[in-house]
Amino acid sequence: MRSPVSKVPSGSNSLSSLQVRLEKDLLREERLRHKQKKESLRSFKTEALKPRGLKEKMLRRKSKMQQQQQQQQQVEQQQQQQQQQQ
Repeated sequence: MRSPVSKVPSGSNSLSSLQVRLEKDLLREERLRHKQKKESLRSFKTEALKPRGLKEKMLRRKSKMQQQQQQQQQVEQQQQQQQQQQ
């Protein structure tokens, strides 16, 4: 059986067809954006970490910080010696 159809004035009929067209356009644009995003992610590649790569990086950073601290201490010692001489 067919569901009862309410009588819609002719002016609102064009409005509903306009809504349908707008919804179709929005849906098409959304699909296009999704497709573009999906394609852009296809070229995404990851590289495996080198064995001990992260550990070596952390050790280099640590040694660099230690060197900077040593240099700072030397500068402070020199300044103290100069002050004592004056």
